[in-house]
Amino acid sequence: MTRDGFRQAVFSRDHNMCVICGEQAVDAHHIMDRKLWSDGGYYLDNGASLCEKHHWDAELSKILPDELRKILKVECLLPPQLDPALSYDKWGKEISSQ
Repeated sequence: MTRDGFRQAVFSRDHNMCVICGEQAVDAHHIMDRKLWSDGGYYLDNGASLCEKHHWDAELSKILPDELRKILKVECLLPPQLDPALSYDKWGKEISSQ
């Protein structure tokens, strides 16, 4: 999928609305950073439509990938080098379960 195709597919699935608050979406956010994949990470299940505020919250790990996946009801999609038994932030850093 291309960058533009990813953006269009994510916005279409989410009806151009932020999946957190329902406001107009401004970004097709990568749930896990696309650079963690060797092929660019442009997968629909790795995207979420977010407004500006919630996009920054997701970038700063105030909203975690697991939370976005739960809202979207999508499967956990991880780069192959990450262990599916663990939880990670957007950048692929393991989140402690303490």
